[in-house]
Amino acid sequence: MVIEERRPALFLLSVGEKLKPFFYGKHYVVIVALFTAFIYYANLPLLGLTVFSLLATCHLLFYRDLSTFMPLPIFAVLLLSDFTVFNTIAPFLVLLIPFFALIFHFIIYPIKKLFVGKALYSFIAISVALLLGGIASPFVNNYVYGLVTSLTVGALLLFAYFLFTNYFCPPENFKANEHFCFMLLFLGVTLFLELLIPSVRDSFTFGWGSTNAGAPLLLLSICVGWYFVLYKKYSLLSLPLLAIQYVALVLSNSDACMGIAFVMTPVFLICALFIGKVPQRKQIVLSSLIALLLIALIVVFSILAFSNEIRTLVNDRVLAMLDDNGRSGFYATAIDEFIKYPIFGVGQGYTNDDFLLKLSGVVTFNFHSTFFHVLATMGTVGILAYGYYFFSRTRIFMLDNTPFSRFSFIAFVMLESYGAVDTCEFNVVPIMMAVTLFIVVVEMTARTKKQQLPLIDYRLGK
Repeated sequence: MVIEERRPALFLLSVGEKLKPFFYGKHYVVIVALFTAFIYYANLPLLGLTVFSLLATCHLLFYRDLSTFMPLPIFAVLLLSDFTVFNTIAPFLVLLIPFFALIFHFIIYPIKKLFVGKALYSFIAISVALLLGGIASPFVNNYVYGLVTSLTVGALLLFAYFLFTNYFCPPENFKANEHFCFMLLFLGVTLFLELLIPSVRDSFTFGWGSTNAGAPLLLLSICVGWYFVLYKKYSLLSLPLLAIQYVALVLSNSDACMGIAFVMTPVFLICALFIGKVPQRKQIVLSSLIALLLIALIVVFSILAFSNEIRTLVNDRVLAMLDDNGRSGFYATAIDEFIKYPIFGVGQGYTNDDFLLKLSGVVTFNFHSTFFHVLATMGTVGILAYGYYFFSRTRIFMLDNTPFSRFSFIAFVMLESYGAVDTCEFNVVPIMMAVTLFIVVVEMTARTKKQQLPLIDYRLGK
């Protein structure tokens, strides 16, 4: 389908050209990250949403390409120290501005040729499975309670994937994949700054969500941090940013995520020592060895000076990582419900009086595992749809054999490993929005690279 493009007004073009160095520069990402942390500390969510809405509106009106628009939907929720701002109509009016700007974006920059991404049909499949969940169970009476979850996890992410794949057209010589990874690093910096607040660490909540919603994002940022360290020319400058990601992960107190990072870090260190492809490789090797030596000395000193305290701390941490925190009960319940309703499951509106969980228009029952949650709430239809969904996304990571694609896949595997003990696939913002846009960047980067390969014209006489 080809639609003739309508040229936007000249003033939009001229203003957009003047602002391009800002929106396509790394300072933009840093400013968004630090501004987000400031708004969180100052508890000025309406101001933050207003500024984000204006930035989104400018980008939607000035540019066809939406590759640098991506930080806004990911960072937006991190502005909120709580959700009381939505008790008034003001934030909804503010958010209407970028909504109308998006409509104008479609008018000013119509899709010239419809692109069907490799994961599009799998997004449609899970959207249908989510909506069908529970239709043959008694919990269909609670269908409305799970509707927000069903529509956001399915239709909203489907729309995001379609939108960004069809409007991913960055300027020439702009490395959108590197820019996105840089954004993830500063997403980790923002989480670090928010986790510094004692009340957050003590209550394990950001105000916009639990620390279990932030820790998986840190798995992504740690992985891309190692990618910068190993393969980019400013790798030495990336080391402090990488260290911040690890500190933030410790502050999050997420045992599962810390365990995954602990298992993967030796792998990354081996890569840093033997396969790094940057000019400062010797310095990185030396820095890694010095860091390991310092850690070893600190551990030895701590054991000698505080042997009893260290032993207790280690024992407590190991027990915490091995403890399922009551999840086995949720998993057994999920299996029981699947046996009773094997086709469509119990739906997102499922309730269970044996577990004390909050139920509202947004928060539904949590089986504390992506697999068991899909099994119970969507039954066989859901398992098939999500199997296709995982296959489609994995296939995208295999499109291009580059360090970026490989490290992106490792990041995806790390996050989904955490999904074995938490339903991170059902946390739309920020987790799944970040993952979906990550997949868009990987797919479109590989596609752009193939389009740029030299072509041979076999027509007669050419």
